[in-house]
Amino acid sequence: MPTRIPEVTKGLLVGALLLLGGCGNCNLLSSGNSFGCKAGLAAGVVVLAPVALASNAMDAHRDRAREADNLKLLKQGDPLMTARCVIRCDLPDKLDKATDMALYRGSVDKVIAWWGDHPLPTQKPVLMVAFLRKAAPLMDSDPAQAERWLRKAAALSVDPETGASLSSTEFAANTWSMGSYTDAVQDIQSALMALRYKGIPGRAADQGALTERCQAIAAWPPTWLAEPREKVAARNALQTACRSAYSRQFHTYRLDDDRPVVEGILDPIDPVPPQ
Repeated sequence: MPTRIPEVTKGLLVGALLLLGGCGNCNLLSSGNSFGCKAGLAAGVVVLAPVALASNAMDAHRDRAREADNLKLLKQGDPLMTARCVIRCDLPDKLDKATDMALYRGSVDKVIAWWGDHPLPTQKPVLMVAFLRKAAPLMDSDPAQAERWLRKAAALSVDPETGASLSSTEFAANTWSMGSYTDAVQDIQSALMALRYKGIPGRAADQGALTERCQAIAAWPPTWLAEPREKVAARNALQTACRSAYSRQFHTYRLDDDRPVVEGILDPIDPVPPQ
């Protein structure tokens, strides 16, 4: 029985023969191509367009299958998928917002419950982010509790084991870039500065925290910016945190030269006790 050549393959062969018969240097941008060139290019477009559409459809199908598998594992309490959801959930788009948020917040709570007291080194980057996520919705409703979670996050940021594990695949720390982790520690510091400025139950407001100085709180710099050669980067990251806290509090991005002090102070206010 003769071998049957698929229609797509036939089209590609026809296009190739037309190209060879027409010219050896067809140019998509040229208006002077021969009939053979034009026919070959047209055949290529006719054949390749359906192929591209089919490829896109296959990619979309694989994405949907992966997202469905992720959702199943997450609901089963898979540690790796739970950790990944703290960093960045990869779930089906069809989920409604309430379900999506419930899965995300549940992942944050599980990571803290599982690893909060005695984390492995490779769990520390995700746990740091989980502490930050836990604090965020409490900033207004329970500022004292928010500060408690933020200080835990800050303590992990200066733990050398955290920095050494940022690229680990064991608990999905590698799904975030170094820049994203730096953004996270800036958010930690920005939130701590805001709470310092406004005060919490049991501690009076310290308005100088935003209007008179730019100073780290609890713990700084993060371990990946702690080397002497990274001092400028650490200072710049702290400045960004100060500006973010100031702009959110006063609803402006314009800072006077002395509010807060431009260069910043790397020594933290009220540092966390040694671990």
